[in-house]
Amino acid sequence: MRDKSIARNVGWNVIGQVAPILVAIVSVPLLIHTLGLERFGFLGLAWALIGYAGVFDFGIGRALTRVVAYRLGKAEPDRALHAARVGSMLMLGLGIIIGAALWLAVPVLVERVLKIPASLQAEARVALVLLAVSMPAVLVTSAWRGVLEAGQEFARLNLIRVGMGLLTYLAPLVASLVWPRLEAVVLSVIAMRLVGAWLHARACRIAFGSMLQFERPDRSTIGALFGLGGWMSVSNIVSPLLTYLDRFIIAHRLAIEQVAYYATPYDLITRTLMLPYSLMAVIFPVLAGKSGKEDELRAMYATSLRLLWVLMWPVVFTAIVLAKPLLTLWLGPGFAATGTAILQLLAAGVFVSALAQAPVNLIQAAGSPKWVAVLHLIELPLFIAVLWQAIGMQGVRGAAMVWVGRLLFDAIVLFIFAHRQLPAGGMPAAWWLKCSLFCAVTLLVGLFAPSLWTQLAAWFFGMLTFLVFAWWFLLVESDREWLRVRVLAFVGKARPLGAVTAGSPPVDIGKVT
Repeated sequence: MRDKSIARNVGWNVIGQVAPILVAIVSVPLLIHTLGLERFGFLGLAWALIGYAGVFDFGIGRALTRVVAYRLGKAEPDRALHAARVGSMLMLGLGIIIGAALWLAVPVLVERVLKIPASLQAEARVALVLLAVSMPAVLVTSAWRGVLEAGQEFARLNLIRVGMGLLTYLAPLVASLVWPRLEAVVLSVIAMRLVGAWLHARACRIAFGSMLQFERPDRSTIGALFGLGGWMSVSNIVSPLLTYLDRFIIAHRLAIEQVAYYATPYDLITRTLMLPYSLMAVIFPVLAGKSGKEDELRAMYATSLRLLWVLMWPVVFTAIVLAKPLLTLWLGPGFAATGTAILQLLAAGVFVSALAQAPVNLIQAAGSPKWVAVLHLIELPLFIAVLWQAIGMQGVRGAAMVWVGRLLFDAIVLFIFAHRQLPAGGMPAAWWLKCSLFCAVTLLVGLFAPSLWTQLAAWFFGMLTFLVFAWWFLLVESDREWLRVRVLAFVGKARPLGAVTAGSPPVDIGKVT
């Protein structure tokens, strides 16, 4: 397998996510207008269910990525293809089982769990049955996406992702304009997923060979998939429950239209996680290929953490400081009155979650997913209990507060685990202190700005000072040299140096000042 550029692959991933965000900004207000808050709230639940159905894959999807990447790194393409085919067939079978279980649970979900209003129950039943039928395609697509990531086929993968992301919003919008009912919008989402499954299958066939081909599983492949997948399955099931259970509890304890006030800012800000996910989707196979090489793992871990901070802080800082004017411009002052505090809280949680991707990927790539799973198992009952009370007392704002608190606790524990995985420890305490102080000061200046113009001035000041801070502190010399060469080459004042190729910047991570 060719050694592809991390920078180029991250770029493909970002392209695959930016276009859907732009479409969402335009489409969401129109969807709320055509469907109403109740139907849009249900659509938010449907997106969460179909988009994260892969949590029921018992960890096989994530384990498949690691196994295929490891075998490709060992120059064993035949064994990698064998693992991909075995994993694909397993995921297809699981999809059938999960779909049947969801179909049987439809009456309970509609009448008791989600408490759908009587006027929408008939529509909701049909929509949930349609979602159940789509589960096999959703799960097997997850497997094929993992295979493409393991092979670092990010160009093909993200060409598909761009189209899928656009249709995620455009298809329901068109359906709602033609027939504003739940069956129509959910059917449009499912049709888009089926097209996506076919495109992923075609991309895998071009890059590796046919995936839907039965091969007798050998003991080493099954052991690798289920050995890693056993603990990863716990994380894959529990982690999304921790992330998305709040929507269902809001619908149960409050009303389904309240889901819209929570889910809309949530979906807006969490889509910015495309940046850390794009970075770590590229880095994870690299980490898996370096399993056992502790110094190299530490180097890549430090680089990923520095880049995560550089990528995410400007986005999160903008969302917190300019939350009210952004929501007012997007959805109107009425929505902004309720949604501003929620967006600010969720943005803080997104930043914490982004940084936590570094230790999570290090732990799983090193073949030690057990500790992440144990952490999630401990958190789940505590989170549900606190979330239930917080929603009852504070409504959707309480849900946001609990979500942020859980992510902060999660990140602290994960960084401790990662620190113990590394031969010389993780990032030094002085590095964390300087970064945290800088961000806290600039954030406080923005939050206490009394008017729109002072908020804009504080935002500009914070962004400018962060550029200086990132250049001299977060980036190391190899990063700065790579950027200098690229900028000069772009403006035509210099050509790329022979020592700096068209690939990614040299990984100089021993220096983590």
